[in-house]
This record gives sequence, structure tokens and C-alpha cells, in this order.
Amino acid sequence: MVSFRARVYFNLHKNKLSVQKYVEGKGWRLFCHLDYLVMKNCVFKVYERGRKRVIRENKKNVHAYVIGDVNLIEKQNGDNKYYTSHEDYEETVLASNPFYPFTYNPYKFMSFVNERTYKCVNVASCVIFDLSSEYGNTLLYSVANIDKVICAKCGEVTCGTPEESLYGVVHKYGPLNHFFEPKVISHA
Repeated sequence: MVSFRARVYFNLHKNKLSVQKYVEGKGWRLFCHLDYLVMKNCVFKVYERGRKRVIRENKKNVHAYVIGDVNLIEKQNGDNKYYTSHEDYEETVLASNPFYPFTYNPYKFMSFVNERTYKCVNVASCVIFDLSSEYGNTLLYSVANIDKVICAKCGEVTCGTPEESLYGVVHKYGPLNHFFEPKVISHA
């Protein structure tokens, strides 16, 4: 099994998820392509400069990611070299109910949003990507099991409940000398 912090985006050309792994000194590098993935302790990240470029040029580019912890098992053969373990899926999904659908459209939203309420989604305890569903792409997130959300840069805890931190609550004493970078602390 391979476990690491991954950065994932939807690859329009391959119609698959592109999973990236951080390589020290080189940055984010492609690790594999998948149709299905379960991630834990996730942060939703949209780079504003990339989003503005999409709007300006009316041409898509990669600028929105879900960053989280993954556990992948290596296959002996086949197109997808890695896959999410069945045990990991059951353990994570059963512990993380309920799930909500999410979406992202740079022309309509500045961030990932809950597909039903259109509220901003910044963090999640669990995210499920299923591009092989017979009902179309299924993108779900859960906020169950979140103990707190902290700033990854300074360690400051957000004010209020973890649910409030999903909707834009940042440093409780105002911005310090950096932008808030959410990091999920969960008990599952």
C-alpha cells in the first residue's frame, strides 16, 4: 500500500482523475490516473489567478484541486496501476456519513460549492470521486468527524465549529501576515 498527501484534479483530456504526489525539490508530479478515489482530511483549493485566466481567455486550464490523504494499492497488471482499497473505502465511508454532492464551475463560483446549497466548501473529512458511476460523475464530500480546522501555516484554530469553517471563517483575530490555509484535524 502507498500512502501520501495527494493533489487531485479532473483531467479533461483523459476523462480521469489525475493524482499528483509532492516530490521534494521538484514540486507536484503526476503519480497516476484513476476513475475512483477516496481521500481523507481534504482541503479544496482554487488558484484565483488561474480562475481569472479561464474567464479572460474563455479557455480551461488546471487551477482547482482537492488535496488530501490517500491510501492506494498497486495492481499487478491493468491500465490503472493503483486503486483505493476496499477496506479503506468501507472504513472511511461508513464513518463519514452523511455525504453531500459538490461541484466547481469557474464561470459561476470562486470556489468549490455544495451542489444543493451553493455554499462554499473549503474542507472535508472525506471526499469520494467516482467517474465510473452509471449515473454520471459522482463527487461527494463529508464533514463528519472533523474535530477542528487549523491554519497549516501558523497552527491557529478557526473560531466556531468545523461546519462554520467550511464557509469562509478564517483567523479569529484577523489575517496575520499570510492567507489562511485550512488543515483538517479529524478523529476518524
